[in-house]
Amino acid sequence: MKKALCLLSGGFDSPVAAYRIANTGYHVDYLFFYSLPFVRERDKEIVIECVKILNKQTGHKSKLFIVDNEKLLSRLQENTDKTLHVVMRRIMMRIAEAFAKKNGYSALITGDSLGQVSSQTLSNLEAVTRAVKIPILRPLLGFDKEEIIRISEKIGTYDLSKQHKDCGLGAISSARTKASEKELHEIENRINYKEFLKDVVQNARILKI
Repeated sequence: MKKALCLLSGGFDSPVAAYRIANTGYHVDYLFFYSLPFVRERDKEIVIECVKILNKQTGHKSKLFIVDNEKLLSRLQENTDKTLHVVMRRIMMRIAEAFAKKNGYSALITGDSLGQVSSQTLSNLEAVTRAVKIPILRPLLGFDKEEIIRISEKIGTYDLSKQHKDCGLGAISSARTKASEKELHEIENRINYKEFLKDVVQNARILKI
């Protein structure tokens, strides 16, 4: 069976994305970025419960990788503002790609929905995609929020997801809808994210659910 790794936040979108891909024949495992103080303890609990529900829906047992990238996020905050959400997403994708290579996943899954927030404009989605070589599956790309919420109600993740709160880094009101590749590379080089990547992967917690 083909395997894919879903970046799971606990919000409405990513559990629905995982559900849709699992129903196409993929075995789905999960990656959660748990970084205090940016993410609450409750959000970690929500993610674990979402995985349990998804496993009941798909009939699978799965792994949940929990990573702490607090140091990296702190450095990002110090070095950028209006492109923060795009740089953060690019680095998260690189971390996920490292997990995928280490564990034999053929694709990543995200809950991106085109234009829903500033980080999900076509230009910024393209910038995130260019950061990695592994395929990124975006099954909700053409969905609106109401459609996604209806599916979350159907599969049983709605009550959990409505308790989720954004970490505050990905929903900046002044976020730029188009970030230049040159600017992104300059910021990434300045924060030297590669020094964190290996440690993040090596020190991940793995839960079997």
